[in-house]
Formats: sequence, C-alpha cells, structure tokens
Amino acid sequence: MKGRKFLTQSNRIQISDNGDLIISQVTLNDADKYKCVATNTAGERESAPATLTVLEKPSFRKAPIDQITMEGKAVHFPCEVVGDTPISVEWRKENVNLQYGRIRVLKDNTLRIEKVEAEDAGLYICMARNSVGTAEACGQTNCSI
Repeated sequence: MKGRKFLTQSNRIQISDNGDLIISQVTLNDADKYKCVATNTAGERESAPATLTVLEKPSFRKAPIDQITMEGKAVHFPCEVVGDTPISVEWRKENVNLQYGRIRVLKDNTLRIEKVEAEDAGLYICMARNSVGTAEACGQTNCSI
C-alpha cells in the first residue's frame, strides 16, 4: 500500500509469497512511505510504515557546449547540475586543474574565461559529484585570431 492507495503488481513491482515488496528499476517517483496490509478471516493487520528514500546521482540540466570565439573576447561554459545535495562541482581543462584569474567559476557553476588567449583553446570538463555518484560533461573552445 502506498499512502492510502494499493499497489498494482507489474513487471517492476512484485509482492512475493511471503509478503515482501520488490521494486525493480527504482525511480524518484517510488520514494514514499509503504505499509503492508495482511487480511484473513480473522481481520486485518497493518504494518508500521517503511520509508523508501531514493537518492539521485548528479546529472546535467544544462551541459557545456562547444564554443568558437575570438582572442580577447569572453566565453562561458554552462554547467547546471541536478541531483541529491550536497553536490560538488569542479572544472578541469583536459584533466588538469584550472589556474584561476582570467578563468573563474560563477555561482551557477558556469565557467567564464575572460580575454580568451590562444592557449585557452582545448577541452573543458565539468565534473559533478555527490554521495551517490559522479557525472562529467565536456565543452571545447577554439580560438580564432
């Protein structure tokens, strides 16, 4: 029973012969409080509620996209992340930690490179991490003179 609604068995939701509830391919929508209701000729008994909490690894609502810019201009790589908090976000350039100065990360995790120089060309990686997992997305910049 989910809330006051009885569950319907499906290929994802099964109730075993001994009353165990088995949910496969769990989604965020499965998070809730569940109770077991047993009925026989003597009456009905209800278990204490069991809470199912579903944790979500980071994923990208808005990922970096490739950029072409001119030397001296600014470039932005968005990195909007969703998932269970806390989520830590870090940026790297071709698997090397960034040197901040002209390059900085904004409050919304967007990477901003001011006054682009030729050596800024390359692959930029946004890595998001929480207690459940890690996700990476990349964007590349090319600089024309």
